[in-house]
Amino acid sequence: MQIRIDASEFDKLVQEMMQKSGGAKAIVKQAVMAQSLDTIKEVKEKMPIDTGRARASWGAFTPEDIEKPNTPNGKMASKSDTFWHVEDGGLTITQGSNVEYVGDLNDGTSSQRGAGFIDRAAEKAGRELMDRVGRDFERFLSTPGYSINHDFGAVQTDFFTDAGWIG
Repeated sequence: MQIRIDASEFDKLVQEMMQKSGGAKAIVKQAVMAQSLDTIKEVKEKMPIDTGRARASWGAFTPEDIEKPNTPNGKMASKSDTFWHVEDGGLTITQGSNVEYVGDLNDGTSSQRGAGFIDRAAEKAGRELMDRVGRDFERFLSTPGYSINHDFGAVQTDFFTDAGWIG
């Protein structure tokens, strides 16, 4: 008895998709950027505020978030407080803050916010990125005028036994 599962045509379909309109990589890059910007917004909204330096520093410098021009230790808030790094041609974005006490704020040292607000934002970003990529692929594939020159009938999972095709 034999069972054969054949999805060999699927690889050809994926390759053809990647060639159309910048393909899958462009969709994922756009999703990563959009999710990164949403995550910056969420972290900034939840960041405890005294001087505003930590909030202003997260991901992208926003001087309008600074409540007091000088921090208690005399260090001015500046663009160098931010951390934003794009890798893998835009498929990976790392955001954060170079402000030394942001980790303490995430640990719950401020009475304004409980511990783990950055950790929760990161977990949420991971879930939402997967959802966003899925929705974007569905939209890409259902765009009017978009076509893949491929026989979708050939992309199937076939189950064969000694008796013939069974599914």
